[in-house]
Amino acid sequence: MSRKHPGQSTAFNRKIQRRKEREFERELLHYAKLKHSKLYGDEKPLDRVKIRRFRKELRKQFHQTGKIEV
Repeated sequence: MSRKHPGQSTAFNRKIQRRKEREFERELLHYAKLKHSKLYGDEKPLDRVKIRRFRKELRKQFHQTGKIEV
């Protein structure tokens, strides 16, 4: 961040913009992890393949219905 103009550096603004772009993907990941723990319990370690599949299903569900249900 720039000392003379806080929040105005191009690198910082680019970082913040990219974070906003990824907000929906982070939310999908959160719901996919919830779905995994609901189906398999908290004791079982996360399986990347299943998480990826859950995210894909949740994205499809969101585009069809406009909401995400776990």
